[in-house]
Amino acid sequence: PFGKDDSGAAAVEFALVAPVCLALMFEILQLGWALHCAASTRYALERGMRAVTLNPAMTQSQLETAVQTDLATIADPDAVQVSLRRESVAGAASAIGTATFTSEIGVPMLYTYPISFTAQIVTPAT
Repeated sequence: PFGKDDSGAAAVEFALVAPVCLALMFEILQLGWALHCAASTRYALERGMRAVTLNPAMTQSQLETAVQTDLATIADPDAVQVSLRRESVAGAASAIGTATFTSEIGVPMLYTYPISFTAQIVTPAT
């Protein structure tokens, strides 16, 4: 009856399948968090560019401070790079703000890969 004894089969199947399922769920959570932080970065940049529209003398460092302050409770502000440039777009003076959020996604002790999200907002400059 040794060949018919399957009393430990469920434990063996669980031991084989559980690590793969847990790793997949962990990566899905990491990707979801990275997407949330990227959307929050875009929203913070939109708010900062509204401030640039209202205050055309606003500098890049002031915009960067405003974006990072908005992100302080949501995402890692140090993972965001912000730039501001002024140029003519379609014959109109414009302010162009860009924010890039960088994160790493992966399974601990196996692999990680960086992922970047970039948002760009163009507003009229007066």
